[in-house]
Amino acid sequence: LEAFTELNGLGETGFESLKTPEQRALLLSLVAAWAIVTESALNLKDLTFEDEDLQAVVAALDECGKIKEWDMARCCCSENAFSSLMNALGKQPLSRLALGYNTLGLQGLGSILNAASQHLTWASTLSSLSLEMNGFGDEGCLKLVQSQRFLPGLGVLELGWNQITYRSTEALASLLRSSSLHRLGLAGNALGTDGAVHLILAAELGRELELDLSMNSITSDCLRQLVGWASEPSKASQAQAVHLTVNLEWNSIDDPEQVKALAKALLDGGFQATESGQALFQLANNELRGLPASEILDASANLIML
Repeated sequence: LEAFTELNGLGETGFESLKTPEQRALLLSLVAAWAIVTESALNLKDLTFEDEDLQAVVAALDECGKIKEWDMARCCCSENAFSSLMNALGKQPLSRLALGYNTLGLQGLGSILNAASQHLTWASTLSSLSLEMNGFGDEGCLKLVQSQRFLPGLGVLELGWNQITYRSTEALASLLRSSSLHRLGLAGNALGTDGAVHLILAAELGRELELDLSMNSITSDCLRQLVGWASEPSKASQAQAVHLTVNLEWNSIDDPEQVKALAKALLDGGFQATESGQALFQLANNELRGLPASEILDASANLIML
């Protein structure tokens, strides 16, 4: 427990060394109780849980009070134990739930969504949900979007590295239009060029939103399509400060001329960066060597950052 309080989390070093189920259950119940009493986030990393372990956590959650932040990454447990844990957490007024890198699959996602719909507690409390690298695919993405009505307060949704493809773009675009998200993380998926363009066009320029499309095999054709979009007369007549930011880093964008053309289209269209200077498009770590970053920043009125 002393190690947990110093590190603000429980990892395999302290946990796996315990020899009996009773010791493990006691430590987990103490850790959960400590996090509740101190109103701290409960961080569990790189652990393999027996069913009895999580039963102790569930009991502590039911008995000790309320917890607001739960972070569990790279942990293994049975599907039944995870379902019980989610059911217990569904009664808690969580503001942040982070379950990334657990390879939960569709059944694990079902347990999360069941907790959200059965108890409805998260509808008024949960603002951040991180579910990276869980193998949800397009089917899981669609289920999550369809359950958005049970999580209306979400401001942050992380879905990176979940094998999401272009087939999910219409559902994701609908989510952007109907939710209050200010960050949608989709890094490391397979949305491709057309998927990226679809989502960018669905986002509102005047809305505070960070759309992370890094590492999605997006090509320079994305910029070509955006040049046409930015050049539309309707866009020029609606010139406004741009609060949207789109992360296109680590893709396959390699045509400097398309970058220059997009910069000119944004400048000619009257698009304006906000006072904070946040770029509309972030293009670092693409194949654009030799293209001066300062030149593009100036040419685009601070809307394209290399």
